[in-house]
Amino acid sequence: QTQVTCGHIDACSNVSLNVRTHVNGPPGRTSAAVTLPGIFIPGTDPDPPKNITVAPESPSKSRLSWEAPTTYTGVLDRYEVKVCYTYESCDAAAEVSTCRDFDTSDTSLHFESTVDTPYCVLITANARCGSQVLRSPTEASEIRTPSFAPGDFTISATAPSPRSVQVEVFVPEVKNGALDKCSGTIRSRRTEHEFSCNNHDDKSATVTLYEMEPRTEYNVTVTFANIYDGREMATRKWTSVTTPYEPIERDWNQDTWNPPSNDRPYVAAGVAGPCTPGALLLCSVVILALRQLVLQQH
Repeated sequence: QTQVTCGHIDACSNVSLNVRTHVNGPPGRTSAAVTLPGIFIPGTDPDPPKNITVAPESPSKSRLSWEAPTTYTGVLDRYEVKVCYTYESCDAAAEVSTCRDFDTSDTSLHFESTVDTPYCVLITANARCGSQVLRSPTEASEIRTPSFAPGDFTISATAPSPRSVQVEVFVPEVKNGALDKCSGTIRSRRTEHEFSCNNHDDKSATVTLYEMEPRTEYNVTVTFANIYDGREMATRKWTSVTTPYEPIERDWNQDTWNPPSNDRPYVAAGVAGPCTPGALLLCSVVILALRQLVLQQH
C-alpha cells in the first residue's frame, strides 16, 4: 500500500487524480493511467466578522457596519444578522429575544431604531465552497444608537422689575436622547450673563436673573443639547425682553420741596399788599411823635 500526500491544492476545488506505474528498467516503462475523478477539496469555516459599529441615519433609523472575515475559503456569500432588543448579556451563547433577523450580502444594513438605546447585534458570515456552506463563529457586540438634537421647544421672558428678568423654558416633547444639557445666555449691548436650566423636571423650568439694568433690551438664548460620543447636538431658541424704567425716589424736607407737577424747585416769596389811607395816617402820627421827642432832648 502506497500513500501519497499532495499539497498546494486550492480549497473548494474539484480535482482528478491520475495514477501510473513506472518501471525504471532497462528498459523503462510506464503503465496507462488510472484516473480518480471528482475529488473535492473541502474548505474551512471563515473567521467571524469584526468591528461592528453603528452610525445615525435619522432619529428612527440607524446603519450597522462591520468588517468582513480576514480568513476564509471559497466565496463570502451572505451575512446572517440578528438585532435584539431584549437580552440579559450580549454574547454568542446568550439567551436573546425580541430580535429582528436580516440577510445581506453587504457589510452594512439599515434598521429601524430608537435614539439612545442599547441593542445586541449577532452576525454570522457564510461562505460558499462548492456544494458546501461554511459558517463562521457568531460575532456578538452590544451597540448603543446615537442621540440626536432635541426637537423644538418654547421659551418666554418677562421683566417683573427694572432689575430682574424671568425666563420660562418648556422641555421639548421630542427629546431624541437624555437631554444632557440645558443652558442659556442673556445679552445686552454692554453685558452678557450665562445661566443653567437643568433643573427642569422634564416639563419646564423657571429661572429668575437679577442685577439687570433698567430700561434695557436683552436677548435671551436657551439651548437644549444631547451629548453623544463627545459631540454636542443642540437645538436653540431665542427671545427678547426689555426691562422697565426704574422709579425716581425723592427726599422731601423743609429745605427743598418739589411739587409733583414739575421738577423745578418752588421758591416762596413774601406777600405785600397796597397801602390804605388809615395806614398812611398811622405812619404820619408815629413820625411826628418821634420828631417831637428828638427836639425835646435837644
